[in-house]
Amino acid sequence: MPVVVRSTCGSCCDPCCDPCCGPSCGPCCDPCCGPRCVVRTTTVCCRPAPVKVIKKTTATVRKSRAKPESVDSTLSQTPNRLCEHVRKRKFLMWIILVVVILILMVIIIPTVIVSKKNNDALMTSAQTTATEQTTIEVVATESPTTLKLISTRSSTTVKDKHIRKWKQNGLTIAGGNGCGDGSHQLWYPQGIYVDDDNQSVYVADTSNHRIIQWKYGAKTGEVAAGGNEMGDEMNQLSGPIDLVVDKKDNSLIICEHSNWRVVRWSRERQIIEQILMSSIACLGLAMDSNGDLYVTDHSSVRVRRWNDGETEDGTIIAGDYEPGYHANQLSAPCYIFIDQEHSLYVTDTFNNRVMKWMKDATEGIVVAGGQGEGTALSQLNSPRGVIVDEFDNVYVVDVFNYRTVRWSKGAREGSIVVGGNGFGNQPDQVGRAEDVSFDRQGNLYLVDSDNCRVLRFDVDYD
Repeated sequence: MPVVVRSTCGSCCDPCCDPCCGPSCGPCCDPCCGPRCVVRTTTVCCRPAPVKVIKKTTATVRKSRAKPESVDSTLSQTPNRLCEHVRKRKFLMWIILVVVILILMVIIIPTVIVSKKNNDALMTSAQTTATEQTTIEVVATESPTTLKLISTRSSTTVKDKHIRKWKQNGLTIAGGNGCGDGSHQLWYPQGIYVDDDNQSVYVADTSNHRIIQWKYGAKTGEVAAGGNEMGDEMNQLSGPIDLVVDKKDNSLIICEHSNWRVVRWSRERQIIEQILMSSIACLGLAMDSNGDLYVTDHSSVRVRRWNDGETEDGTIIAGDYEPGYHANQLSAPCYIFIDQEHSLYVTDTFNNRVMKWMKDATEGIVVAGGQGEGTALSQLNSPRGVIVDEFDNVYVVDVFNYRTVRWSKGAREGSIVVGGNGFGNQPDQVGRAEDVSFDRQGNLYLVDSDNCRVLRFDVDYD
């Protein structure tokens, strides 16, 4: 006789829900499966059991068969209780899952917000720091990412420096009291030298045949050379056009156009102590970092370089003997400038252009103008003074356009930096300007010859 065994397994509808059954277990007989559950029979129980238990079980089964209503009642109550228990467990599991999700949201969302704020703060800090070169290295050591941000912003900052601006109303810092020979006056001045060390400017007061030193903020100037009437004696000057200060020898090197010579004037002895070059129609002077002197020779249409070891003639470094417009020629060369690489910049006045001669070059290149005489920004009209900043921007006095123009490296046209408001004597106007220079702060100095004054245009930081 087969032995009837009722499953009491806790897992609903497991493939084998009776722990005593082995692989021979048949369909699920767990009561929680509902009406589909049937009483399963087996001939062998995997777990040994006493006969008494088996008989009792058999009797129970038989008794159950005798009272089918009781069995059905038991079967119907047992699955309901078990299923209710399972549902409660599932409900509890869902509650736990929801709580876990809420906890994770509480943790993750603030973390993301804080992270975003930190990133925004980093960006702001990097961009702000990058505007100051002194802070760049400090921040760059903290994070490679910050370094990248700063490098990008730093290049933008350098670019801003390229386009420096000046206030459009100039301040009269020398002369401006009418043309005359008083100590508070100038008379058709031309060249200028800014001496930051002595907080003063030296001006070639051409028609007064003297060099005037004007201290910053002073109402009057002091005679630094000449001033003893026009002449060719050792204590006299005649029509000085330009000058440079040789601090090594505590002297002034002066271009005397009317005397056709270049002289060294002792600031201590107040006399000419040496004639450096003679028979030269000098119009412009410059000195390089080696102390070599560069001079424009208006008569021979060339630029010469001179040092103490050479003859008075010096060495020709730019121009041909004949005037012309070719790359190796000049026509009425005037003011000059020498940069740190010893490249020469010269205003080629009659050709309405500025030429650049690289060191040891045999030909020059046009860096400003060269499009004929005119008022367009691509043109110049009788250029005179010239200076170049550390970014290779060329600043040139555009005389008869009454303006000073900046030409960036490789530009096809210039931009007006000061002037351009027609001929006049107002703070934002000039007459026939001559020379231009900068001080260490970047302020621009302009010699307004027709108005017998020197104007300073301060850097505009706004």
